[in-house]
Amino acid sequence: MAPDSSAPLRVLYLNHVGKISGAENSLLSLLRHLDRQQIVPLAAVPHGRLLAAVHALDVKVAWLPETRLRRTLNPVSLLRQYRTLRAVRATVERLVSEWRIDLIHANSVPAALALGLSGRPLPPRIWHCRDLLISERVIRWLARRCEHIVAISKVVRRHLLEIIPQQASQITVIYNGISPADFTPEAPAHRVKAELGLAANARVVATVGQLVPWKRHDLFIEAAQIVSQHCPEVRFWIIGADMFGEHRLYVDYLEELAPPSVSFLGYRRDIADLVNAADVIAHSSTCEPFGRAILEAMSLGKPCVAPRAGGLAELIEDNRSGLLVEPANAAALAEGIIRLLNDQELARRLGETARQRALTDFSAQTTAAQMQQLYEELSGGKQA
Repeated sequence: MAPDSSAPLRVLYLNHVGKISGAENSLLSLLRHLDRQQIVPLAAVPHGRLLAAVHALDVKVAWLPETRLRRTLNPVSLLRQYRTLRAVRATVERLVSEWRIDLIHANSVPAALALGLSGRPLPPRIWHCRDLLISERVIRWLARRCEHIVAISKVVRRHLLEIIPQQASQITVIYNGISPADFTPEAPAHRVKAELGLAANARVVATVGQLVPWKRHDLFIEAAQIVSQHCPEVRFWIIGADMFGEHRLYVDYLEELAPPSVSFLGYRRDIADLVNAADVIAHSSTCEPFGRAILEAMSLGKPCVAPRAGGLAELIEDNRSGLLVEPANAAALAEGIIRLLNDQELARRLGETARQRALTDFSAQTTAAQMQQLYEELSGGKQA
């Protein structure tokens, strides 16, 4: 039977974990801004905050086994991971039949890997590539088993093309989007600071991100030590945690390295409140594929300083909507922070331009429209 060209596309979204971080917030933003007359979003995710958040958006959601993959030579661990991927694949096959799915959107590498396993035929599959640290073997394997790849930045697309240049037409850049509804502070800055033992006029520099080695929090801490020599009253917040308990040694190292001016705030649900209370937002990763934490800060009009590397250099226009500094250079990061702390007019101007850029050039509505257009193309013109 030919598909009904007047019916909305039924898209199944998959995520490998139930916790919420940058990739999941980007998925929630997309679901929030899709045209429901054209797209019927459905989801399968593990138990956790993400499942509840998806359900709150009036999206039908099913349970999916959690899939945390780890590189290992242990045959028992490998077999366990393979069985989990097979369970995900079986769940997807069932949902495709029960929910009459037209397209499948894998929001992560593990979700895409499950779709690539052998089994019953599936509708067109999209792999949303949000990483720069993926092995070449995995990239080649996935590229042969999905109909399209969405790269979250130009640097991610370039990285993919270095490995699969023959599949350039299969890779589309669609930036993560944001709207005021996606990241809205609720508590005033003075209350947030008071709860953390600071005066209302205390100056704060913050960074946001999971405590994983590639985020390079060590550079942020080293920059904080330098800044403190010039601005001893400034306090520093590290917002984020080792969400999956896989980097205890790294966290221990950071805590030993940090001076008293640096506070580890852990995993927080009030990130928008904390970012809004900070004077400067800094980022130290040298291989960030996009940088949603920076985009969120920009949307609140916060002046940001980040390395001229990865997706961060696509978000920030140097000296216009933020400051870009030499990557992997704590002194350069510190210099940028000090410049923003000492020049309030510059900080204000960069923050205002950053907010305009975030909400205009990285609009959630634009992201949703571009994704919807891709869906329609892959569906064979069902919406045409």
